[in-house]
Parts: sequence; structure tokens; C-alpha cells
Amino acid sequence: MTDAQAKRAIARHWPERTQIWNSHRMNGYWIRGRVGAKAPGHPVILPPGLTKGVTQPDAMWIYLLTGYADVICFEHCNKKQNLYDKRSRYIPASHSLLLRLPRTWLNGAIPVTNGNKHRWDAFETGLAAPNANEVVVPIRFLRVFYALPQKLYTEWKSNQTPTGYEFYCRHSSLTTINSPTTQDFLKRMTSKVHFLTTH
Repeated sequence: MTDAQAKRAIARHWPERTQIWNSHRMNGYWIRGRVGAKAPGHPVILPPGLTKGVTQPDAMWIYLLTGYADVICFEHCNKKQNLYDKRSRYIPASHSLLLRLPRTWLNGAIPVTNGNKHRWDAFETGLAAPNANEVVVPIRFLRVFYALPQKLYTEWKSNQTPTGYEFYCRHSSLTTINSPTTQDFLKRMTSKVHFLTTH
């Protein structure tokens, strides 16, 4: 699967707005921030103080509240070196990460159940309309989902131990979001998996 094919699969099969990653006491929705768009006007991830060299995930979903954001990133990789490069961008031990959201993107409309809403309103987390050219907030919670070709996936699975924020799948899984197995896997990317809730 090429990079372009992976992005088309995500754009076609994955939702623009979802609650699949909601944890206990989370209201509102996750909004798709991008699917491969490289042009200005889409959310990006960056370390504090930088304006260039930002991270533009192949796809990204955002849960935005006043003062911070939770982020799920999706990265398509065809080669091991590409995987190493993309993994290095998210290592949380090296620095904190910020999310930059342009006002034009936040004011853009997306379809919801009863028509359309501006993205800032479609989060349904109590946000006010943005009054600055961009909103920059720290990332509180980060997960990164890497899609790999079968050979690399098999090799990586046999020889690596993922960190707590990393998840992996085969390229072919990008079109199976509605299957029970994929849904169960995605739900494990929430913060609630870290807590034992039974007595």
C-alpha cells in the first residue's frame, strides 16, 4: 500500500467525528484534524518554541478542551527507516509537545447528526469560538498508531517492545475499522486501559 493509498483508505473508511476514544467522564467528540494534508490551514504538532520542522501526521484525531488537547496520530510506514524516523518525532521523554490549530480550520464546517457545525463547536466540549489566528495548546494525552506492510509488521512484532503510547497494525487493517476486532483494538488506545475498574 502506497502512502497515497493509505491516506485515501483512512479518508474513506475512518470517521470525521467519533467518540470511540472517550474515557470515563469524557463528553464530546474527537474531530479528524487531517488526512495527509500538507498545505497550511491544518493542525500540526510541534515542540515549544519551534515554528518550522513541525510534525504533520498522516492522519490525526483531536479531543480539544480549553487549555489542552488529547491527540491520536496515525502514521503510514513502508520501510523500517521511515518507521524509525516517524517514531523519533513522538518520543515524550525528549520534550513536551504542542498542538497548533489554525482559526480557519476551527471555523470550518463538518457534517454532524443534524446538519453542519463549525469544528470548534462540533467538539462539544464547551469551547468558545476562536478569536486569535491560531490556538496553541499542550498535548495532555498522545497515542500513535503505525500502519506497516505485512513483512515489516511481522518482523517488528517479533523483535520490538512498543512503548505505552504506540500501537501497530498491518496496512490491510486500515479498511477494517468497522470490524469487531478493529473496534476492540482501537478502544484500547484510551487512557482508561491504564486503570483497573473492577472491585
